[in-house]
Amino acid sequence: MFHKNNYRCVYRVLLIVAINFFSIFNSPLMAAEPFKTITLGLNLLTNSNRNTFHQYWEPIYGIEAIGEVPFYLGSLEGGLFLFSFNGKSIDYPEFFSLYLFAGWGIKINFGSDLSWYNGLRIGTYQMRFDDNQIHPTQAVESELGAGIGSRFDLPILERLQLHLGIDYLIVFTQKKLEFVVLKAGISYTVDSPGWLKDFLK
Repeated sequence: MFHKNNYRCVYRVLLIVAINFFSIFNSPLMAAEPFKTITLGLNLLTNSNRNTFHQYWEPIYGIEAIGEVPFYLGSLEGGLFLFSFNGKSIDYPEFFSLYLFAGWGIKINFGSDLSWYNGLRIGTYQMRFDDNQIHPTQAVESELGAGIGSRFDLPILERLQLHLGIDYLIVFTQKKLEFVVLKAGISYTVDSPGWLKDFLK
């Protein structure tokens, strides 16, 4: 399964997130106006790690859609990603996964306009199997998913950003599934309409 050295990397990311959390109460990370903007992003994904699960299924490239708003502390996010998996033999049916998530994170801005985001996510991870021989009640499996993520954002225009990141996701099936996902994409920031800001506040 997941290599011990990879766990150490995950622990380091969690430590960084914790340090950031306790150092931001008197910093610019406190949102000047919560929900002021909405950032909509689209990412291409690739599953980079290999463990027991990958002996039976081969991951195909995935896609992620995400929305993010500034919060009183850090940022809130929500979105979904889709991933397809091909079975390596006829005994293992193809399936696609849908991960619906909500999350919270902290963004650190550097002088060069480059920013670094670290966050936590939790949601539902669904697996939909493409096999007519599977009973309809077993064709869809839904489990709890949770993870951490880190990414760098680089503005290329006033409201347009490029980003590159990595996520670590655990799916709490009977035998836990673990994925390390690399992602790259683009996002665009718009001003929130007044009615939405009032509703969210």
